[in-house]
Amino acid sequence: MVQRWIRSRSDSGQAIILIALAMVGLLGFTALAVDGGHLMFLRRDTQNAADAALLAGTMALCTGEADVVTPAKAAAASNGFDDDGVTNNVTINSPPTSDPSAPYYNDPEYLEAIVNANMKGNFVQLVYNGPLEVTSRGVGHCTPGSGGGIVPTDFALWAMACGNKKDALKINGSGTITVQGAGVHVDSADNQAAFRNGNASLTLDADQETTVVGNYHSTGGHGTFTPAPPTTGATPICSDPLGSVSPPDDPGGACSNAADIGTHSSASIDAGGGTVKLCNIHVQMGSDLTLSNGTFYVEGDFDVTNGADITGNDVFIYMAGGSVSINGGDVHLDAPNSGDWQGMLVWMARNPTGNGENFEAGGSGDFFLEGTLYAPDSDVNLIGSPGGIVNSQVLAYTAQVGGNGDLLITYDPDVNYKLPDPSTIEVVE
Repeated sequence: MVQRWIRSRSDSGQAIILIALAMVGLLGFTALAVDGGHLMFLRRDTQNAADAALLAGTMALCTGEADVVTPAKAAAASNGFDDDGVTNNVTINSPPTSDPSAPYYNDPEYLEAIVNANMKGNFVQLVYNGPLEVTSRGVGHCTPGSGGGIVPTDFALWAMACGNKKDALKINGSGTITVQGAGVHVDSADNQAAFRNGNASLTLDADQETTVVGNYHSTGGHGTFTPAPPTTGATPICSDPLGSVSPPDDPGGACSNAADIGTHSSASIDAGGGTVKLCNIHVQMGSDLTLSNGTFYVEGDFDVTNGADITGNDVFIYMAGGSVSINGGDVHLDAPNSGDWQGMLVWMARNPTGNGENFEAGGSGDFFLEGTLYAPDSDVNLIGSPGGIVNSQVLAYTAQVGGNGDLLITYDPDVNYKLPDPSTIEVVE
């Protein structure tokens, strides 16, 4: 009997040991389930933060921002990781530097975002005393947009006034207005949205047309619309094709009077590829002015009168607040052939009330304009001359074309302004 009782006590002790060992295993599995699950959630959160930081930083990189780190870290902070140096660290590398073997290592078109975070364990501390941390990483690529690849519209002449604007397009005088390479569009729905008077004619290529949302009126003389008649009842567009484009920045500082030229004088202004801020452009009788190589930001008026000559090579003229009146002798202005303003010749400042300053241009001698004339809230008057050529796209609130001389308007998308191709962002890792 005594011997049997001792064996029973021994079996009971073994069971307690086995149960204790099983409890340790169960606690390990519990720790793995609970703390491992928390770790998985933390991994997901850090990856979301890294992706947000990556997109914000790469967007800043694409738009040419000098500081790409601040917006990237702000995006990570909005996702719960504020780079406090204790619970988490956020690292932004532009260009990527963490993996020298990567094909995009040190490539300035790439950006790297790394988010590292740690957490306190619960049950796992019973079997593991080391830190619980996760690291998430992402790499983004920016492909900058090009300087111009999207043609905003394929009209050579567009009278943009919407609603019921009478005489939004007006053809008058005694000359012939010839438009080659594209059509003419009038966005007004007025019953006399387009008007032709006297011996003036508007002649387009045989495969092009004059489209009018409203109606047209033709009176007097022997002038014609060709092809005839204009197409009426066209679908209104009523939007600015360049409305997404911001005007050039004011270069700051005081404006210069260097382009205020008295009688029988000469002057040349070279922008050196940058921007020159002018108070006005005044070229008076018998004088000549040459502008070249850059942007001319004009605060006041632009006047060329009494047989004065003006030449502009590779120039973009932004009229910040004044009107344009070019009625000189020889006039030759052409837009930049490269850079941000490639193809943009003249921009009349926007005025949401539709009461922008007017643009009028013609010449008693050679008259040549090349590049986009953009006047979304201004009335534009192009006056025919013995050698009048407008190798341009005219986008105007209203347009009047005429005079006693002929005028050739040639549309060539390669010499006009194009909307920039948008930058693209790609997550590569």
